[in-house]
Amino acid sequence: MATAFLGVAAFGALAAGGFDLISSNAGFGDLTSAFLLGIPLAACGFLMLPSIYYPLMRVLGKPGFDSVALLSKLKPGWWILALPFVIGLGHLVVTYNLLPWLLLPPLHILANGIPTAWMLYLALRRLPIGSTQRFWGAFGSGISLAPFLIMLFEVLAGMGIIILFIVYLITRPELAEKVMQLAAQLQEANTQETMLHILKPVYSNPLVIAAVIVFGALIVPLIEESIKPIGAWLLIGRKVTPAAGFAAGALSGAGYGFIESLLLSGRSASWAALVTARIGTTAVHIFTASLVGWALVQTWQRRRFFRLALAYLGAVLIHGLWNGLTLAISLYALAQAEDFSLRLSSLSPLGIIAPIGIAMLALACFLGLIIANRYLRGKHAQPQPWSEQTGESLP
Repeated sequence: MATAFLGVAAFGALAAGGFDLISSNAGFGDLTSAFLLGIPLAACGFLMLPSIYYPLMRVLGKPGFDSVALLSKLKPGWWILALPFVIGLGHLVVTYNLLPWLLLPPLHILANGIPTAWMLYLALRRLPIGSTQRFWGAFGSGISLAPFLIMLFEVLAGMGIIILFIVYLITRPELAEKVMQLAAQLQEANTQETMLHILKPVYSNPLVIAAVIVFGALIVPLIEESIKPIGAWLLIGRKVTPAAGFAAGALSGAGYGFIESLLLSGRSASWAALVTARIGTTAVHIFTASLVGWALVQTWQRRRFFRLALAYLGAVLIHGLWNGLTLAISLYALAQAEDFSLRLSSLSPLGIIAPIGIAMLALACFLGLIIANRYLRGKHAQPQPWSEQTGESLP
């Protein structure tokens, strides 16, 4: 189902791009955007195929191809050395307009896929990851099921906030009238600059800024960190090690981070900067999901509910801090560009310090993956009463 949906979405995007290509009014900007959406979606659909292949082979009673062993033989630890060349080549393609609609999409997949695969390799190195079917199932659930559920619950949360705002407007008729006037002005606006000017009293309001920060830095992390380690949730009731929970969480977090990066960094104008920034975001996704997945297995194996609560709150704190710092940068840039009549006293210094905080947080998550891997490798060397009878590991 997920593979079919990704395939249909990819076909739709590519069809729109193809229509632009043959149209007399074809614009290479629109064409590049369409292909930067369609080809990565097709790649994600391709990565979902192992989740279909291995269960099918199991039903047929036939041995499946050992793709994890093949990946290990390809030395994923060295792939990161190609990343600067990929990003540099992509930057040249965008800067000099060298058929970006054709050349940039594969570079876009590589620029997001290489760091994801590399960090995942460092997180899983020499750990028992279970069967190849479990490996691809956890990764595929992060690509497909986790984004769907997260989007669903975030939309529901957003609708709840809108309903509360409507109830508030009912008690404030004068404010409701202003909102109606604002909506009428927006209908007549024909440019983005005009819309921003009309909305300036809204997005410069401290209450609105506070609501955006609460939603982005609290509600979103609460939702995402409960769903993102879905690969570990699917192991409930099975006799697995905490290391397997860590691995399943890392795999689903990597899948989620990969598709999110593909979709959110696909703007050709600032492509190199976006894909570089997304490396840190992917590190956060993999680390927080693996942390919760680790604790989940310990909870149903040893009833360590307090440890799960700490891991979940820690993941929410890390994710919330990341989102908060990112929002601070965006609000600071918007304040500088729009010259807010009302400036928050703490916004300017926070907007300057936030990039440093983001870099440090990304580095901390990256080091956390390596430290957790070394710790679990040591623990796995000791016999565990609930250890798996068979388990593969990445060399």
